[in-house]
Parts: sequence; structure tokens; C-alpha cells
Amino acid sequence: MLKELMFVVFLLVFSAVISKAVARIRGFSPSMVNEFINPQLFYNNGNVRLPLIALVSSSELFLVNGEAAYLTYAITVQAIVLIVQNMTLNTLGLYNASKGSRPMKESLKGMLRLPVVLILPLVLIFKYFILYDLTAFQS
Repeated sequence: MLKELMFVVFLLVFSAVISKAVARIRGFSPSMVNEFINPQLFYNNGNVRLPLIALVSSSELFLVNGEAAYLTYAITVQAIVLIVQNMTLNTLGLYNASKGSRPMKESLKGMLRLPVVLILPLVLIFKYFILYDLTAFQS
């Protein structure tokens, strides 16, 4: 999954560079450049892609011995994409959007109050450093 994560991050950086270049070529003002970059980086990913991936990966074309062999992998990769997009939208995206109207310190304070920014590091700590099976709480 590290390869997929690296690709998602590369795609995000590549999209930002291309978007910034297009905005500069078109002669946008600095605040308009920021407004142009965000929609290019943070598109509607969950509502559209997850059901589409489930539909396509479980279609007859991708069945192996009657089972959807690629469905779990495809949904896992999409979950990685969603997490990266969510984290970057709630950090870099909000910072980029407020860069023109608020000081950097105020933008960072607002960003650090978001639940997703606080919870994801805790999830990673529990997953990789605390050797306790948290799935035992499922009913």
C-alpha cells in the first residue's frame, strides 16, 4: 500500500504544480491563484468514486472464479485516497484558502482545532504502536 500512497501524494503535488502554472500563465492575481488551485486538488472523491469502484470491481468483467477478486484492493486504495484528500483539504486546503484574508498563525490555529487533524495521528499511533486488538469491541 505504500506504493499507492506515494502515487496519491505525487498526484496531489503534480496537480498543484500544474494548476499553479496554468494560473500564472493566465495572469491570475495571487489570491485568485489560491482559489484556482483548491478545486483542482480537492475534488468530490467519496460520494462518486466509492460506489463506482464497487460497481465496476464487482462487475462480470472483473470476476475471478465467480468472486470479485479486485474489490477489496480497489476499495482499500480508494480509502487511502480519501484519507490523503481529507487530511490535505483540512490542512493545506484551508490554509491555502485563508492565506489571503487571515494571518498564517490564525490559519494554523483554526486548522489544529479540526477533529480530523487531531484524530488521525491518534489512529495511526493506536494502529502501529499499541499492540492491542481494538476490533474486540465490535459486536
